[in-house]
Amino acid sequence: MKYKATKLVVILLVIAAAIFGINGYLHYSKYKKDITPGSRFTESEINAATEAAVKQCKNFSGVSQVIQAKYDEASSVAYLTDYIENGAGKLHGLTTDNSLVLFLDFKTNGHTTALNANATYTHYAFIMVKHDDGKTWTFVDGGY
Repeated sequence: MKYKATKLVVILLVIAAAIFGINGYLHYSKYKKDITPGSRFTESEINAATEAAVKQCKNFSGVSQVIQAKYDEASSVAYLTDYIENGAGKLHGLTTDNSLVLFLDFKTNGHTTALNANATYTHYAFIMVKHDDGKTWTFVDGGY
């Protein structure tokens, strides 16, 4: 009897983990990509930066769904140039050769500390810097 009850609890936990785990995963794995490669970075570099930005976004407290990730070179360079000249870009060692800006749309839930709860953020900038290995990207800063 004790074995059957334990087995039933384990089965229910596995089912619950599958339902909630897959549901949470889908919110981050199914998002629209609007990527327009330019001359500064290859499509694979931009895709790697996009994956790193989405991962960072997912780690923000209260983000419940990534809707879209956008990249176009002109917008990226304009935002980045302003950030380097007037923001903290120089402190982070950013140049237009080692950095790019991606714009993400995402939703939050009621469990956020820094973002507005139950809101949709559009065109939120994620400033990413490429490591010396040429493959790895790190989030530096973000916002509007």
